[in-house]
Amino acid sequence: MPQRPPVTPEVVDRAVFLEELDLAPDGETAYVVRRSTKGLEYPREIWAVPLDRSAPRRLTNGPADRHPRVSVDGSSLAFLSKRRPVADERAADVKPAAKRRKGAGVAAKPVSEPITQVWILPLGGGEAWQLTREEHDVSGFAWSPSGERIAFWGWRGPARFLIGKRDDGKSPTARRIAVGGWRWNETGHLDHRTHLSVVDVREGAPSVPLTEGDYDVSNPRWEPNGRSVLFSAARHELADLYPRPGIWRVAARHADEPLHEPVEILRLRGVAEHAIPSPDGRWLAVIGSDEPEAPDDVEPQLFVAPADGSGSAVPVAPDLDLPIGAWQDTDLNGWMSGSTGGAFWRESDGQTELVALVSRRGRCDPWRFPVDARTGRAAGEPEPLAEGDAACWQLAVAGNGRVAVIGTLGGRAMEVMEPT
Repeated sequence: MPQRPPVTPEVVDRAVFLEELDLAPDGETAYVVRRSTKGLEYPREIWAVPLDRSAPRRLTNGPADRHPRVSVDGSSLAFLSKRRPVADERAADVKPAAKRRKGAGVAAKPVSEPITQVWILPLGGGEAWQLTREEHDVSGFAWSPSGERIAFWGWRGPARFLIGKRDDGKSPTARRIAVGGWRWNETGHLDHRTHLSVVDVREGAPSVPLTEGDYDVSNPRWEPNGRSVLFSAARHELADLYPRPGIWRVAARHADEPLHEPVEILRLRGVAEHAIPSPDGRWLAVIGSDEPEAPDDVEPQLFVAPADGSGSAVPVAPDLDLPIGAWQDTDLNGWMSGSTGGAFWRESDGQTELVALVSRRGRCDPWRFPVDARTGRAAGEPEPLAEGDAACWQLAVAGNGRVAVIGTLGGRAMEVMEPT
């Protein structure tokens, strides 16, 4: 065996990992989150990576930029960032004395922890600017088909469990907890519900709430007409103990319009998540399970259902005894960012198909699932787009059908790859 250099702190500090991915509509550029190591911190930046293998370029300077998503026309990049506002940055530079003599002045007020917000970067040139100004962290978002609005979700509303005030980031006096689902590993106490809002893509635009109530929402996706948003939510009686969400639709209202009550359009006997409408708006692709009282480790399947809620969901590959999505979780990929495994609609050689990650024998590859656009049923057997000693973690499909992934190949670190 060849002699390898020792792993020293300097080697660790040079380590770089790729975590998240989106593709430009023309499929020529990948936008990735690049995480480096600086001591005990892991700064994240967004880079543009041309798929013609020319030199990548850094677009943001972190320190905590993630979730890059390109607008439909390719002119803007939206992303989540935990940047500190300019006023807070100036305050953070002030170092108040530990002790002050009487009359010598007052120590600076402690600077609050920065909040994750949606930021917009013009790809034609210019500085990134802050779109949302929420009280709590934004969890995720989706561009509207026109590129004029963004739907986002995150904590909102009154705290559910707190007793006593919480000042300067300290813990409250106590929490009174009478329900399940009150805490999540690596997130902490779920003191607030997550809800859906929408905002016009212009500076100073106020956010408009779309949902409210004693339930959580996630994974918003616009319908092709741009008038409504789909999301996942569990609103049944035992949702706090058995969070088996269904797919809901809500009108994307404007500030001068009343709040609309969401309508459930699809529920499976297990879990229904990640609803993806077809480009013509007729069909809905959903990842989930249709097993009654399904345990958490049941294999997710890929379903297609009428988008208007008029029919039941049909599995696209009922005989495929493999889970949809990335189910491998190693130190090379899964410990810092969640996986995005599809599904995505695309046209390939005149055939409508869905593309999603599929896990098999400790590996994970992108697969294609042919679908009859007239009936929403399977139009052929699913098959991998590529095979090898790869464990893919992120999947993106461009508007022209080009596919790219982030994953490991053999024992290599995470990198951008595409099927050949």
